[in-house]
Amino acid sequence: MAQFWDETARDLLARTASGDPTPGGGAAAAVAAAFGVALMEMVLNIALERSWREEAHPERRALLPWLAGQREHLQTLGQADARAFGRFVEAARQPDETPEQAAEREAALEDAARRAAGVPLDLAQTGVRVLERAAEALSLSPTLVVSDVGAGAGLLAGAVDAARVTVEANLSRLPDTEAQALREETAALARRARELADGVLEEALERMGERAGS
Repeated sequence: MAQFWDETARDLLARTASGDPTPGGGAAAAVAAAFGVALMEMVLNIALERSWREEAHPERRALLPWLAGQREHLQTLGQADARAFGRFVEAARQPDETPEQAAEREAALEDAARRAAGVPLDLAQTGVRVLERAAEALSLSPTLVVSDVGAGAGLLAGAVDAARVTVEANLSRLPDTEAQALREETAALARRARELADGVLEEALERMGERAGS
């Protein structure tokens, strides 16, 4: 399996479009989310480069490494999603010719599904965590580049939606109560992500409109 982030963007896109089942929706969501965070980092770096007195902006300097840590975590989830799918395929290939083998195979499939759901769940939680600080990033951004913060928020919200459906795709193998709990958690995360992203987008558009009218 190719290392996810060692591929060129062209090769990764082509492999996603191919008949290969990986990278799939979870991995693509991880890419989108990581780029969403990167846009916010870019804006804060631009702000610092334009500043004459960098020491006067501790909030920017504090937020940047936190964002970088979230992005780096999201980067690991693309490869993790592909590995989780691989474990599911391996479990599905286990023999089931005897009752004992069938029971072992079913247990392996359940464990693989739980792990496969855990990766996009982590992605959704991380996406919301970043979006909860997106308004802060926006407030620290020059008006000239607030559009990039808004774009990053939009990418993150979309990634959380994608993570939600990817979690759902793995729930049929889990016990009903566990599946329902995960379903409710991801639905709440998606709602929260959209609410936060919409707020950032509205504020960014408002600031851009004020700049255009000045």
